[in-house]
Amino acid sequence: MAFLIVADCRPGPGGVSTPHTLHLGRTRVALKALLDSWLGADHHYFKLLGEDGATWIVRHDLTEDRWELTFYDSGQRPG
Repeated sequence: MAFLIVADCRPGPGGVSTPHTLHLGRTRVALKALLDSWLGADHHYFKLLGEDGATWIVRHDLTEDRWELTFYDSGQRPG
């Protein structure tokens, strides 16, 4: 299941529009690093490290021109 988000983008490697800030409702997350990116059949995926220490995987639906959050890991481990 994916959640719709807003992504502010800048040109990244190869001129691809790459997120640098994510907006989830009223929450704003600045991104520290692009960890990986890959193309699917109709989506462009980005694995990102947030300034919050979390790992985010978002995808850009190329057909609908919308951004979706597909994975989130806070980076915090219990114990």
